[in-house]
Amino acid sequence: MFHIKWKSRKMTSNADGSENRVPAWDYRYSRYPQQYKQQKHPHDQSVATYRGHSVLRTLIRCYFSPTYSTGQKYIYTGSYDASVCIYDVVGLYSTCMAAH
Repeated sequence: MFHIKWKSRKMTSNADGSENRVPAWDYRYSRYPQQYKQQKHPHDQSVATYRGHSVLRTLIRCYFSPTYSTGQKYIYTGSYDASVCIYDVVGLYSTCMAAH
């Protein structure tokens, strides 16, 4: 199974984001092309990258943990394989729990 990465992003200028793009594949219907697994887009504005969960055939949301209990120290997200992944914001810790 292929696991993709989740990214925090910063803003992109209009010049960088204005290219007409035709998608070669659609994550809702297609498998992720293996040749692009580790490829970085030339206009990638990622601030952080988190690996371990899959986002295929559905739009999976990621959230920060509550401020009042954890100070938003963690990011949690679902995965295509029905697991839940938890990431430490600074990247020191991560875990994925399988569905039961």
